[in-house]
Amino acid sequence: MPRHPPTPDIRTSNAPPSHLKTLQGGGTQVRWCIPEAANAALVASCTAAVAGANTQGVTFSCVAGGSEEACLEAIRNRTADLLTLGGEGI
Repeated sequence: MPRHPPTPDIRTSNAPPSHLKTLQGGGTQVRWCIPEAANAALVASCTAAVAGANTQGVTFSCVAGGSEEACLEAIRNRTADLLTLGGEGI
């Protein structure tokens, strides 16, 4: 019978979860999609608000999506990363 290498136990792994490895990479941009029409002042205000979460390797900014559906499409197309939905949008 062939022997297979042991399966690593992910509960004891010292490696960070994959989503953390992505964010810890240098120069990572995280774009928060706001479901509002293209409004430069609103996007700038949102970007200023989320800038407090910036770290050495991660920069947050906002992009205008136009609607919740458009923001979801932007996430699928990788032109946005985050979207906050209300209870009715879930």
